[in-house]
Amino acid sequence: MRKLLWIAVLGIAGCADLFSTRAEMAATAAGHELPAEQLGDWLSRIKGLQVNPDAAEFLATVWVDYTLFAQAIADGTLPEDSAAVADAMWPRVAEIKAERWYQDLLLSREQITEATADSTYDGNEIRLLQHILFSVAPSASQTVRAATRQDAQNALTRARRGASFAEMALELSGDPTSRNDGGYLPPSPRGAYVAAFDSAGWALGPGEISGLVSTQFGIHIIKRPSKAEVRIFLLDWLLETAQLRLDSAYLVELGEAKNLQVTASATALIRQALDDERGMQNSRAALATFDGGEFTVAEFLRWMPALSPTAARMARSAPDDQLKELTIQLGRNRLLLDQADSAGIALNELQWLGVRQSYQASVDSLRVLLNLGSDVTDSTLTDAQRADLVQLKIEGYFGRVAAGRAGLMAPPPALPSVLRRGQTYDVSLPGVGRAAILASDYITERGQGGASPLQPASGPPPIPGAAGTDGGGTP
Repeated sequence: MRKLLWIAVLGIAGCADLFSTRAEMAATAAGHELPAEQLGDWLSRIKGLQVNPDAAEFLATVWVDYTLFAQAIADGTLPEDSAAVADAMWPRVAEIKAERWYQDLLLSREQITEATADSTYDGNEIRLLQHILFSVAPSASQTVRAATRQDAQNALTRARRGASFAEMALELSGDPTSRNDGGYLPPSPRGAYVAAFDSAGWALGPGEISGLVSTQFGIHIIKRPSKAEVRIFLLDWLLETAQLRLDSAYLVELGEAKNLQVTASATALIRQALDDERGMQNSRAALATFDGGEFTVAEFLRWMPALSPTAARMARSAPDDQLKELTIQLGRNRLLLDQADSAGIALNELQWLGVRQSYQASVDSLRVLLNLGSDVTDSTLTDAQRADLVQLKIEGYFGRVAAGRAGLMAPPPALPSVLRRGQTYDVSLPGVGRAAILASDYITERGQGGASPLQPASGPPPIPGAAGTDGGGTP
């Protein structure tokens, strides 16, 4: 994803302060409760998570999202129609539209043709080379070096007799980066490679093959492919380079042209929205204005889970200047998408099929991860029984994570926001603060030969057809 801002400009400001308020409950979701004691136990056992309030909040937020997902599966309310899928996958939809708009814009601004590629090839600024590397370790013996050199000499003979250089690279090269691309290196200016390689490569005429070239990496055979062989590679590279130039400047130009300005109340509204997401998820209060429109609190909250699972937590502790910059960046995204919509940019049938398949694959993977089989949708169960089964599934899953037998996997990017609409849920900052304290206590107790009061749940049986598995796995 390159055309829109997906990585927030926020820096991690350090761990949040420990909360002095004692809170028994760390989170709630769709009638389910996560006690701080349980969250603390999981946090103390899950490898890769630091024991602090930030990590506790992250884990509680994942619990909320998974619980809402599992309850939606049990209730048969998971979004499945096209409009709902588009809503749940809107970051991907937006990126495809932005990509197509950029392509149209690029064609109107840049005149890049095959003739441009040929001119680049004929010039002295850029070289596109192929190579085959015979790796030699610096500590290799003379015997090994001699044998490797003989292998390289045999390959050079084959290449000069007309063997396919690309096929030889795939068969013989010790360079994992270029080997699967037929030995092709990216178009580069002079001086981009180590001296011996650079000198040999730039001395080659079209279609020529070097002798054996020794560097600290081993022994190379270098070819300068003919113009016809690399025309399409150079054309793609020139287009990509032009896109990068456009990417770096266009969004800034667009914001300036539309007079994009952050409102005086933006940072206060953002902090209020992050503390009361449910209460402000439909707020039309303006965080930024531009000619002909506004960027609102509701739009900001929609972007947060699409940026990253930790974006909201990072934003909460960010200084005002970073929140203002984030607002500007997201406002530019909005302006870009407005332009794409005005130009009639839409997903074609194949792109939409890809979006639907990606959504379904993510949903199916989460169902397997959480062991959500036909048992949770059993029509003979009462609503209360299904809710109890959902709770067992979620507790079993986090128990497997704590035991190292399952990993965390993010839902489709905007699905959490879709699931939260109309649902009751909450992550209690005092509760997660207390969970972090308890987690530290549990780790200390175990270090002293004791045990935490809670043990990882074994979880319910695997879903039908998955006998012998725990339904988990690394995503």
